[in-house]
Amino acid sequence: MLTTLYRIIAVISAVALVSLTLLTTADVVARYAVSAPIHAAMEGISYLLALLILAGYGLVTRDRTHIAVGILPEIFPRIAKVERHVTALFTLGGTVLITWLLWKQASSHLARGQMGETIPVPLGWIILGLTILSAAAILFALRTVFRPESAPDTDH
Repeated sequence: MLTTLYRIIAVISAVALVSLTLLTTADVVARYAVSAPIHAAMEGISYLLALLILAGYGLVTRDRTHIAVGILPEIFPRIAKVERHVTALFTLGGTVLITWLLWKQASSHLARGQMGETIPVPLGWIILGLTILSAAAILFALRTVFRPESAPDTDH
């Protein structure tokens, strides 16, 4: 199940990255070539960037590829296992916090019926989608807490 979820999030991430690149490039070309930027491009870029960041967070959490500096295990090799557990717990805690904050924000926007500034889309639904991606990262973080030594699945 987690492998399928990982693949879905990887596709979402790839689509967001390609879309972000194309929209940004088109907006820059339109802005400088014909002095007419694409309407609502900045808001669309913001949405795509948020999507890319949260999808990517789930992917790096699952693969345990966060940027890390392993100074203590170099000095004290016996604490490497403890460091992996502590790092996994902090990752889980941070992911839960991010998801909870997104949930609160989505609920607030949905209750007020707030719409995007230039793109008429309900912000609450966008943030709810981001919350779901963050919740998937919780699943991956839970896996690292309960299996910190195991290598990530390599069948992707």
